This record gives sequence, structure tokens and C-alpha cells, in this order.
Amino acid sequence: MGDTEDLHNLPRPKWRIHEIAIVGGSREDELVIAAGFLRVAEAGGREWIEHGRDDRWA
Repeated sequence: MGDTEDLHNLPRPKWRIHEIAIVGGSREDELVIAAGFLRVAEAGGREWIEHGRDDRWA
């Protein structure tokens, strides 16, 4: 069985709606999403400063 077949044989969620990726909502706008990207960029920058380049992530 290949990797793709393995993914198709994973247990399914109990409710169909849990298979849907939802972006947005009443409390999420462009500013909230941008702030999330900023937090990830800061974490990556701090990791690079503290530990140097890591090509395993490329």
C-alpha cells in the first residue's frame, strides 16, 4: 500500500462537517490572519537567530 492509499484508509470523523476546513468566522478577519502569520514569522526568525540555518526545513 502506498502513502496515498494509507491516507484514504484513515478513520473518518464522526460528523461530516469535521472534514471541512473553515477559514473565517465571526471573530476572524484579515487582521487576525495577518497577526497569525506575523507570530509564525517571529518564531521562525527567533529559531534561526538562536540556532542558525537548518536546511532540513527547505
